[in-house]
Amino acid sequence: MIALPVSAPHVPCEIAVSPPLQVASTTVEVGDYAIYSCVQGYLLVGESTRYCSRNERLDGIEPNCSLIYCPDLTTTSPLSVSVSNLTYAFNGLATYSCAAGYFMSGSNTRSCQADGTWNGSAPTCEIATCPTLSATDPLNVSVTDVYIGDIATYSCATGFEINGTYTRTCQNDGTWGDAEPTCTPITCPTISAPIHGQVNFLNGLRVGGDAVFGCSPGYILSNNKTATCTVAGSWDITPPSCLYNGMN
Repeated sequence: MIALPVSAPHVPCEIAVSPPLQVASTTVEVGDYAIYSCVQGYLLVGESTRYCSRNERLDGIEPNCSLIYCPDLTTTSPLSVSVSNLTYAFNGLATYSCAAGYFMSGSNTRSCQADGTWNGSAPTCEIATCPTLSATDPLNVSVTDVYIGDIATYSCATGFEINGTYTRTCQNDGTWGDAEPTCTPITCPTISAPIHGQVNFLNGLRVGGDAVFGCSPGYILSNNKTATCTVAGSWDITPPSCLYNGMN
């Protein structure tokens, strides 16, 4: 019996690649094609397919992968931009900012995408202003303007003193610094009735109020009978006393 020759085992084309280059299969049968691609963020340079010939070798040249870059970003003051890691490659992050005195309208970040374009659009910088201020009597407010750095000045009507800071500044974030002050009525200290006399308060102890003095029979006031509360929070005269007039 004649022995038949044993055929050599069939060996397909074998492929070895390293990232970022990748291949659909690491083995390709004779007569088939190896299909190449790149990981996300890279562009394939060269042919995407190679033929596995009868000699079990791939024809052509292995392609390579080139990093995809997004275009340079430019801005005009007051808008500025910086890019992470100084690279415009895939997944690079661009961060925008506005100069002092401006606030941003839109997203402050953009990402470099796998197709080489930046997502979204550039934000804009709007000049920052603070809201208009108003005050309720007895508080008054005077404002030069409502732009960053402008100052609002507060005052109180006559007879009141300010409680808190009397100025506020428009800040970079478009808000007024500090808190709105309040007005507290100015009052004079109470006065005791003179010995052998009495005192009546007209309009209380507030500014403009009067303390009217009188004496019991047989006594007379040492000076004016009326003291008025001033804006300084004090009486305009020293309270009088009742003097014996020697008459019954």
